[in-house]
Amino acid sequence: MLCPTKYALRWRLGLVERVAPPPLARGSVGHEGLLHWNLARLGDSRAVDPFDAIRRLPARVAYAVSEVEPALREYFRYYRSDQSEPVAAEHELQIQLPVPFGVPAEHQDHFRRTQRVDLVFRRGGLIWFRDSKFLGSVRVRGQENTAVSWGAEGQVLGLFTLGVLHAKRTWGLPFGGVELDMVQTGASRAFERVVASVDRAELPGYV
Repeated sequence: MLCPTKYALRWRLGLVERVAPPPLARGSVGHEGLLHWNLARLGDSRAVDPFDAIRRLPARVAYAVSEVEPALREYFRYYRSDQSEPVAAEHELQIQLPVPFGVPAEHQDHFRRTQRVDLVFRRGGLIWFRDSKFLGSVRVRGQENTAVSWGAEGQVLGLFTLGVLHAKRTWGLPFGGVELDMVQTGASRAFERVVASVDRAELPGYV
C-alpha cells in the first residue's frame, strides 16, 4: 500500500515531505546547477550563475547544496572543453500512446507520456539525449555493466523511445542514443559518461 498511499498524500491532498530524501535532494540541486550551466552554453537569457541558482532552492532540498556544490565546481572544470553542441536544456517531449479500444475520450489523456531531457545535443551528425545522475558512486558496476543495467531502466527506455520518435522530426537528424552523465558527490568526486546500452526488443511496438 506504500505507493498508493504516497500518491494520495502528494497528488490528492497536496502534501509533500518536509525534507526530501538525500538522493532526491542531491538530484534536485545538481540538476538545477546543470540547467543554468547549459542555458549559459546555449546563450539563453534565463541563465544565472549556477551556484546562485542552487542557493535559492527551497529548504527541503537545500541541505544537499554543501555536498553537491563542490562536485559541480569540479564537474564544470572537468568538462570545460566539452565538444558536444547543446541544442536544448530541460526540454520537454511528449508522445500519445496507443489508446485501447473503448477508452472514453475523457480518459485518453492518461495514455500520453511526457518526459524532460536534461540536455539535447548534437555530436557526429546525430541527436543525443544526456541524462544526468548524481550518485554516491559511479564505478560500482563497471562501465560495461553500468551501460547495460541503466539501459534497462524504465526512465532510460522512455527517453530512448522519445528520441527515436522525435529526433528526426524535431531536429532533422537521426537519434544517437541516451548518454548517462554520472556525477559522484560526497568526499571524493568522480565523473563518467557512458552511452546506455538499450535492447530495442524492450521498446514499445509503435517505435
